[in-house]
Amino acid sequence: MKVKFETINSTHRIGLNISPNEGDIAIVSIDNVGSPGMLNRLVLKEYGYTELDLPNKEELSPGFSQIFTENRKAILFVVTVNGLDTNKNLEENLFQTLLEFRGWFKDKKLWIPLMGTGVGGLSLEDSYSITVDVINRFQQQFPTETNILISVPNSNEGRELHLKVIEQSSTDKIINEDAETFIKSLDAKFYLVGAYWSGNDQTDRFIKEGIWEKGHEDESYSEIINSIRANDVLIIKSTYYSNGTSYLKVKAVGVVSENKRDGTTIEVEWKITGLWEDFENLGFFRNTVQEAPPQYTTIILSRLDKNRWNDLRPPIPPKKDTIAGLISDSDKGIDYLEITKDVNAFAKVVSAKSFEPPLAIALFGKWGSGKSFFMRKLKEQIVRLSTNKSGIYCEGIAHIHFNAWSYMDSNLWASIVTKIFEELNEYISENKKEEIEKKEIEKQLTNQLSITKEEIGILEHKKSSVEEQITKLEQKRKTIHDELETKIEKVKTDTVWKVVEKVNSEFKAKEKILEVLNENESSLKTQDDLKRIIPEKYWSNPEKTYLLAKSRITFFKRVFQKR
Repeated sequence: MKVKFETINSTHRIGLNISPNEGDIAIVSIDNVGSPGMLNRLVLKEYGYTELDLPNKEELSPGFSQIFTENRKAILFVVTVNGLDTNKNLEENLFQTLLEFRGWFKDKKLWIPLMGTGVGGLSLEDSYSITVDVINRFQQQFPTETNILISVPNSNEGRELHLKVIEQSSTDKIINEDAETFIKSLDAKFYLVGAYWSGNDQTDRFIKEGIWEKGHEDESYSEIINSIRANDVLIIKSTYYSNGTSYLKVKAVGVVSENKRDGTTIEVEWKITGLWEDFENLGFFRNTVQEAPPQYTTIILSRLDKNRWNDLRPPIPPKKDTIAGLISDSDKGIDYLEITKDVNAFAKVVSAKSFEPPLAIALFGKWGSGKSFFMRKLKEQIVRLSTNKSGIYCEGIAHIHFNAWSYMDSNLWASIVTKIFEELNEYISENKKEEIEKKEIEKQLTNQLSITKEEIGILEHKKSSVEEQITKLEQKRKTIHDELETKIEKVKTDTVWKVVEKVNSEFKAKEKILEVLNENESSLKTQDDLKRIIPEKYWSNPEKTYLLAKSRITFFKRVFQKR
């Protein structure tokens, strides 16, 4: 059922999330003790006030109050929550507020949100209806030249309400029933897609190349793009704001011919081009690609040339030449044999509680004459009669189907008895043979799964053991590495002389070297020369020996010896 809203009898604009700054005066809700809420906090901030400026309980006792300072816009507060009925509070206190401050409204823009929808518990539709009724009563009694701005929350509920209002309040936005019917007849979804990036409008290129692509290099929107099917409809759009109002601009409409599901590009036959249609208050469709709800699709389509709608229908596949015929051996389908009366008569006899068995009915006919079809219709009618709870017919009737041709090579009587018991078991347990076999397979799979879980547990245990050993080896490797580093550092800190001393003590290198030198004539002569130049007492200190060998005294001694 469509809700009929009252029309505002004043200059007005209804929009989603209209900023309070667009108004010269703001009206907001408050409770009877002056508590800060989300709505009044927003307006306080926009108008340069703080929570300390909120009216107190005494100031709100009439059901309304105000704050107004020089160089700041006025805020009027309406008490909607005081422990009493929110509907009545909003209706009475909003009217009294308008009445009290009507002298402020001339030639001003009055910003009014939908109040009482938070703690007050009103629905957006109820709040809107009360607000419009109060504004109209006020204007009827005290006509005032003011511009009313009704701000509707940009939520799912808010957009739905906004759509209903604009459909009803403006003649160029009334739902076109033909468009609605046409959209329902299509097995297709509608998507609003963008075509503007890198500072360029890609619409002309898309139309020329018969494609649409998202223009992002990342994976954004890939999922929804891949979900688009052939014959779905794409609408190229852009959004913008002008004078505080959001707009949706429609540029082209096309039908998807192929989606390769690469998350980026779709092949499209652009059917309706050259468009430049603006739709007020629909600028919230800002995503690069998103599905358009049917109600908004209807509004868009109703503004397009009706003669072009059929271009959006998928192409009709070429009709194939066929030869008329009948399915001669099927027990399903429509009763073209007109056997319904006979079927009903037999079904009532078979199902009646008053009829006492035994009863045997023989049905004779040639191949393909409809025997199986008759039996199926009879079964269906018996099922219907047994479930009508009239008390005339039996309620529990088991149907047993036995095909003797399937048992020609076996014991016929044993087979029919077995079949009777199988079918009765299925009827009693409400399980068909296939279901029983299915459960048996499930049981076997469950057992196998349990075994697999045990094996997995063993493997997990072995894995933990191996990981523990790896951890120990890693720790051991680290310890050895640290010890090696320590020894290397120790070797680096030892002096060369300590190393030499250690080598000498272990291998008696000094004695062996001296022994070799003492046996070498050249070495002995060099020692004699050295003794004459550097006294032997300095030899124990290599540094002093080196310095003395470099000294001038040694130089002169060497010179005079040569002479």
